[in-house]
Amino acid sequence: MKFVYFYLLLSLTFEASYSQKLIVFKDKSKIISISNKALILDDKLNNLQIKDVLESKLFKESQQNVPNFQITKSSIWVKLKILNKTDLDHLTLELPYPTIDSITFINVLPNNNLIFDYTGEYIPISNRSFHHQNYIFNLNIKRNQIGFFLLKIKASEQIQLPLLLGSEREILESNNMLDLIFGIYTGIIFVMFFYNIFVYFSIKDNTYLIYVLYILSVGFTQGSLQGYTFRYLYPTSVYLPNLMLVIAPVFSGIFAILFVKKFILTQQHTPILNKILNFVLGFYILILTIGLFGFYHISAELVQINAGIASLLVLITSYTIYKMHYKPALFFLVAWSIFLTSVIVFVLRNFNILPYNSYTYYALQIGSALEVILLSFALADKINIYKKEKEISQAVTLSALEENDRIIREQNSTLERKVKERTNELVSTNKNLSKTLTDLKF
Repeated sequence: MKFVYFYLLLSLTFEASYSQKLIVFKDKSKIISISNKALILDDKLNNLQIKDVLESKLFKESQQNVPNFQITKSSIWVKLKILNKTDLDHLTLELPYPTIDSITFINVLPNNNLIFDYTGEYIPISNRSFHHQNYIFNLNIKRNQIGFFLLKIKASEQIQLPLLLGSEREILESNNMLDLIFGIYTGIIFVMFFYNIFVYFSIKDNTYLIYVLYILSVGFTQGSLQGYTFRYLYPTSVYLPNLMLVIAPVFSGIFAILFVKKFILTQQHTPILNKILNFVLGFYILILTIGLFGFYHISAELVQINAGIASLLVLITSYTIYKMHYKPALFFLVAWSIFLTSVIVFVLRNFNILPYNSYTYYALQIGSALEVILLSFALADKINIYKKEKEISQAVTLSALEENDRIIREQNSTLERKVKERTNELVSTNKNLSKTLTDLKF
């Protein structure tokens, strides 16, 4: 009896779904965004079953081009109804947001059968239909037919839903282009890493060692946010992807603060701001501890808050020291301002103030790449400043030595002249005495 009820419910639901806004796919050479055409259901209690979802009237159209639920403990349900107007046998759906923990993809067939596909960070990449960090699904919709689909989404980090629809070929080619872009970014990170590690071993300045660790943590953070570390470094792990989304940003913040303290000499120039930086540093360690104990929701929120505070504090500190006419602070101020702008864009996007698009998604990647390049120039400039200061110091020392030598030579010359004069006087006196003695004898 229960089976009959569920069968009838499913039939009615499938028929009712046709009243949903239809997504029509016409051009197989294009990829279209369908996020604003999906129906959304926010399951705040996480207790809805499939039959509850199928009969629910609480689905709503998204008010955003890309739905953004920020960091939430809710389960998000998405309903799609798609018409295939191309000559393709199937279409492809992509969710290019690789930090989602769990996704249940459900194909509701006209014969009332349900086909499930499970993916997310808790599913190893090797076990997915597509071996990619993005979530990609085959939509078995024949030409001029309609498909009805559900997605259940759950995550401990930010949830944003940039849903894309296209042919499998176009989706994969688009991902290849994104891989190429990230490859260029990775190349920049590695070039800066090897350049600065070489300089460190050449001059043995610990500032370079801290900066090298900062470069690695920044690159690892970007790789984690875009799923590349999961894809290439630990594709079979279901624990590390979530953990690294806490560890990588925390270490990035820690090494950034340590670099600031060392590079612009905060203890020497601004002891009060230096103490505040130490407090922020300690808070990063606390966040790391919370994340290691598995409280990803809390740690993910705290990382964003602390990163915002730290970024502004570093900007204030560098500006304050620059006003003290400490020249290395200028290069740092420019580099950090660029990076801070990208951080602000990233955070505002996550807090749903700025929209999700290519610019806001890649802002942090662009900003961090420019920053590591400019900070490398800043370090080189600091070496040049020290080199010039050393040359000036050596010139002053050399001038002093030359002056001392001149004085010594003059003193020696005077002494020689006086000795000669005294000798001549003694010789003359001696001659006079000799003459006198001679005269006395006769």
